[in-house]
Amino acid sequence: MNSRSRVLDALNHREPDRVPFDLGGTVVSGIHRTAYLALRQYLGLPLVEPKVVDIFQQIVQVNDDVMDQFGVDVRNVAPRSSGTHKIEIQDMGDYTCFYDEFQIGWRMPKQGGFYYDMFSHPLAGNIRVEDI
Repeated sequence: MNSRSRVLDALNHREPDRVPFDLGGTVVSGIHRTAYLALRQYLGLPLVEPKVVDIFQQIVQVNDDVMDQFGVDVRNVAPRSSGTHKIEIQDMGDYTCFYDEFQIGWRMPKQGGFYYDMFSHPLAGNIRVEDI
């Protein structure tokens, strides 16, 4: 049974030959950059710089060699997230940071950071009706 048949059977409440497996088909089923690099090392696969597909959560695109190793049944065919449009990572001392398309500031610690947290936004402070 191929992956397409397996997934369709599962979605149609028919019993496939095995449970379909997803790793990286969406950001929800994705894998964090740090965990992915450790997984590649554990599997003895070449260390490559992963492509980050969700900058906020640091979720990466799973390469074909990992998908083949695990028999992954799905692929991500989603368009690029608008949250990664023209993002420029900047140095902020102990952090890396960027501002998104809404001028919201996001930062992540350089050491031990796993994801970006909001640290500033354009509506911070005392906003008057006249300002709006």
